[in-house]
Amino acid sequence: MASFYEITLPMPVSINAAHTIGRGRKGQHMIRSSAYTAWLEYAAIAFRQQYPVKPKELFTGRLRLECILCFIDGARGSDTSDADNRIKACQDFLQGKFFENDKQIDMIVAHRRKVKDGDARVIVRIYEIPDWRYDDPALIFAE
Repeated sequence: MASFYEITLPMPVSINAAHTIGRGRKGQHMIRSSAYTAWLEYAAIAFRQQYPVKPKELFTGRLRLECILCFIDGARGSDTSDADNRIKACQDFLQGKFFENDKQIDMIVAHRRKVKDGDARVIVRIYEIPDWRYDDPALIFAE
């Protein structure tokens, strides 16, 4: 199995903009927004281009997710966008592709960067890590 997986995805919509209220026969309910649906399609294309053959073995242990959010310098929202709202969309997309369930993620590291060229994007690395869930929480800050 790989020591880590890396993928570059288009910048996801904020999770705040991922859903909207829909109306149906049974009243109002949450549905995916058109922006989120479009992002999922673009992300699927990026995944297929970088991984023409889906990884056979998914990570089954505890995970560390490292994300580099590359915003276009000067673009609307590049300084005000919440990084964690973008990461959740990535987690949901990557579930079932590199790991079984996003509940496996114990550590998330996010880096915000401004880029002058190319498209806004997020680079994600997924690592399997030891199971530290039962260690003394104070040890985290002692390092």
